[in-house]
Amino acid sequence: MLKESSISTRVLLSLLLFSSSVVATTEPSKPDYALPSSSLSAVIDGELDDEIWSQAKTISLDIVNDPFENTPSPVVTSAKLVENGEFLYLSFVAKDPEPSKITAAIAERDSRWDDDLVGIKLDTTNSRRHSYVFLVNPYGVQMDSTANEITGADNRSWDGIWYAEAKLTDEGFQVEMAIPFRILNIDDSKTEKTWAFELLRLYPRDQWLRISNTPLDRNNACWLCQYPTLSGLENISTANNLTVTPALVAEYDEQRDVYANEPWQSDTTVEAGIDLKWSINSNNLVNLTVNPDFSTVESDSSQLSVNKNFALQFEEKRPFFLENQDYFVSNMDLVYTRNIADPDYGAKITGADEDQTYAAFVTNDTQTNIVLPGNLESNLVTLEEENHSAAVRYRRDFTENLSLGVISTMRSSETYHNVLGGIDGKWQIDDSNAVKAQFVYSDTEDSPSYSSQLGSVSDQAIKVDFIHDSEYWRVEANHQQIGKDFRADLGFVAQNDIDTQSVVVNRRFYFEESSWYEGYTGAKYAIKHNESGELIEKTWSASLGFNGPLISTFDILFSHEDKVGLRFDDTSDAIDGNTNLFTVNTVTLEYYLTPSSTTYFWTQLRIGDEIDYVNNRLADVKEGQAYFFWDVNKQFNSQIDYGISRLDADNAQVYTEQFLDLTLVYNFSTRSYIKLKANFFDVEYNPNNYPVGLDTEQLRDVATQLIYAYKINPQTAFYLGYSDYSIEDDFLPGLKQAERTIFSKLTYAFNL
Repeated sequence: MLKESSISTRVLLSLLLFSSSVVATTEPSKPDYALPSSSLSAVIDGELDDEIWSQAKTISLDIVNDPFENTPSPVVTSAKLVENGEFLYLSFVAKDPEPSKITAAIAERDSRWDDDLVGIKLDTTNSRRHSYVFLVNPYGVQMDSTANEITGADNRSWDGIWYAEAKLTDEGFQVEMAIPFRILNIDDSKTEKTWAFELLRLYPRDQWLRISNTPLDRNNACWLCQYPTLSGLENISTANNLTVTPALVAEYDEQRDVYANEPWQSDTTVEAGIDLKWSINSNNLVNLTVNPDFSTVESDSSQLSVNKNFALQFEEKRPFFLENQDYFVSNMDLVYTRNIADPDYGAKITGADEDQTYAAFVTNDTQTNIVLPGNLESNLVTLEEENHSAAVRYRRDFTENLSLGVISTMRSSETYHNVLGGIDGKWQIDDSNAVKAQFVYSDTEDSPSYSSQLGSVSDQAIKVDFIHDSEYWRVEANHQQIGKDFRADLGFVAQNDIDTQSVVVNRRFYFEESSWYEGYTGAKYAIKHNESGELIEKTWSASLGFNGPLISTFDILFSHEDKVGLRFDDTSDAIDGNTNLFTVNTVTLEYYLTPSSTTYFWTQLRIGDEIDYVNNRLADVKEGQAYFFWDVNKQFNSQIDYGISRLDADNAQVYTEQFLDLTLVYNFSTRSYIKLKANFFDVEYNPNNYPVGLDTEQLRDVATQLIYAYKINPQTAFYLGYSDYSIEDDFLPGLKQAERTIFSKLTYAFNL
């Protein structure tokens, strides 16, 4: 086993040495566009008839750079850009030979990423490390996000306050946008500023075309590094901009013990809170929140969870944590803010300029939930104590190709603490090759309420990645070691006591004369031991995929694994002699299809072997998930997400798990909607094929939620909703309602 590990390490080192011998190519010069300045303003109504547009710079979007490499665009698109010191104004005229095929609908913000879209990507420090994305569909629905070139993170949950309207025409559609400079991180140290930018049109028809104003080299993995620049912007500033957002939350809640058939117990709460966002200057932003409503208005999507050994991860949706969230990202997942459940206050500062970013936050938390990692499973414990959580992150670009950073996190309560610190870096060897590395050290003292460990323990983790990404090849080699006592309790590191090596090789193929325009094949080898050198799992896999007509994607993955089950004796950390080693073969199929401009469909099927961890035996699994979206008309849409997993062993069923998420949305406008969500979950166990015994043979629950929302912008909104929860098991014949809630939330952002 140690021999196999050392071979993998030598493969990784060989790839790193090979990459360091590659000579970097000289980058071509990037075009520069002078951005006109005006004293006028525009009324954002989608009409494009304001005088300011006569002073704007006109740029054509005439290049398709995905899925084809810099071919002429089949449609005509032009954009105009101008600024007046307060706003960056943009307009787009997107012509279409068949306007009836435009994909778009009226919807809430950030919900139409697959539509016809136009917009801009902006790197406001010209660091080629961080960018904003602003997109608009033909009905004026806004999409925005931030992207981090260092980490590859794309944060679609970021929401800025900006303005857009659109209009369908006989020749296509047109869009008018105004982006306030106050929502952007801007380097104010220079009088004349230079920003990297790209203008975009996303054109989904039989193929999904990415149309741009600039060519992109597929052999350069950094697309942001290739963007042209906007120069000028001498008279803009975002300094001393203060946004105050008070909030009022009212809730009437009823609960009851359904097993004891007790009467409903009710509780009414009305709470006020306040958020402050202060731009100290154009580079630095402070966020403060007091008595926040840190709950998420909408429920999380369902996931298959039975026979899973490690904690599940969920998306962050709360605005306080989403502001410049990507500044905290590093090579390991060390800041996972869903760990912070119910704080009374929070404070955060973030900043950036041309060659550095820095960020820090601190919160208290009335709940202390801790994921205890292991090499074969993780466990969740809850302390009945308040805790304080904090994170600090700094990253500096020393050259265009070398970036280094430090990170530290802390969680502390009366009887528990976890403190972490580390360094990380990225070296862009040339256009196609990069190395990322991180070293982290932690110190932890667990509470005696769940641990017999006396005093604190410390340990370390290291992760090194080599990435080659060019036109035809993507190669990844990884080495990761996480010590037995290493903990990242503010992050999402559910496994420790592991030593892992992996190599992934993918080859791309392009078929420009075929409707199946792109193909790819790949192979992966990975091996994982504990720190004592005992095998945990070894994986070989091969994959094949195609992109084709109707924006379809087909993938098939064959996997062969040797992996251990859970321990016979939990009091021993040994794996050899304390687990069974199983051979697991699976096939996974995945398919995505857009049969029309109003529907799309995704499905995944996994069949083969699976370990029945509870009963410690090899079983057969059939697992599938399907998602269907349908625009019934331009204002009403429906979504269905269904998942099922069936496990069989010894020629009989072990369990069948199912979930169904149903969402119905009627949009009165781009600002107002009513939404119904229903989440169904059901699991049935076979008591005759469950040797360890069962507490219940069937568990079923249903959660429903009805929400009306009116949003002027992401911080000014009104919600009124109802939710309930029902449960059924062996002791409850039929679904019994256990919780029901009526809630309302009002927030209003004042820009001072």
